[in-house]
Amino acid sequence: MSRMLKRPKRPLPKQFNRKTSPAMRTFVNRRHVRHKRVASERWQRSMRRVQHKVLDWVNWFRRWWRLMAGGIACIMIGVILFSPAVEVRAIRIERQDARLDVDAARMALAPLFGKRLLFLPVHDVDTLIRHSVPDTDTVTIRKHFPSLLIVHITERPIVARLTFTQPPSAAPIAASGSGTQKTGSGVAPPRAVAAPPAGIVDALTDNGLYMTVPAGGSGTQLPTVMVTDFTAHPTPGTRLTSEDLLLRMQQAEKTLTAQFGYHITNRTLYLRAREFHLATSRMSLWFDMTSPLDEQFQRYRTFLQAVGVNGVVSYVDLRLAGQVVYK
Repeated sequence: MSRMLKRPKRPLPKQFNRKTSPAMRTFVNRRHVRHKRVASERWQRSMRRVQHKVLDWVNWFRRWWRLMAGGIACIMIGVILFSPAVEVRAIRIERQDARLDVDAARMALAPLFGKRLLFLPVHDVDTLIRHSVPDTDTVTIRKHFPSLLIVHITERPIVARLTFTQPPSAAPIAASGSGTQKTGSGVAPPRAVAAPPAGIVDALTDNGLYMTVPAGGSGTQLPTVMVTDFTAHPTPGTRLTSEDLLLRMQQAEKTLTAQFGYHITNRTLYLRAREFHLATSRMSLWFDMTSPLDEQFQRYRTFLQAVGVNGVVSYVDLRLAGQVVYK
């Protein structure tokens, strides 16, 4: 292999120092250009080899990627269908209200243990919760893979505390004012029903369900409603009254407070008669579900213009269409 001529580091002796001919300069320049071209060609050959290797790997991957993807999919399906790692092994109950019985909710969800978390229907969880917790409002379900089920439960709000009394009879009485015979609710003093155990309070939800809540919990600072005229004492979780009757009683109390300036001291709910009495410090006003509430208040306004509050001793009955019975 020929070597490229280089200029010496120290000057040549004078007897050897002669001028370079043009032919020699041309020869040296040609050698330098040839060396650069050889180095460039060598680099290009190396890059072409690398490109060929990369293309070989890409072609191999293209040939086998479908097979590898199918194998991975089969493994994942096998894990989902047969592995116990993706079964429900833990259930966490989150509650918003302290009155929720977490143990009862957890026992209701016990059949879900061992089921595949991925294929677990949300509707099944919702149904089990609402069956064991009647006053459930919303159920939010989250799945934390591989095996944790989280259930967040919110309950219907409590709108009133309850006291139960049972009147001994409902005999006819003579109503003053219009001379009409009217069957009154609770003529004789009502009989008290056994109170709940210590630390437990009877309560009513906004959709008319009877519940028992711990004393000092939700609903214990709300208005008290006396419930009477019932066939049997209800059990917790059963429907005590219709939502329409409860809503009408609340609307009537708001109207008496806002438009007439009354302060309601007692609320009595008659279940079988589907009526309610709202008592102030001076008298009691009787409402029912027969006629619209606006019509009953219109009768009361007509009564105030004709008779006035001073003529009332005990109650004003607004249940009869076209007349007002009072005492």
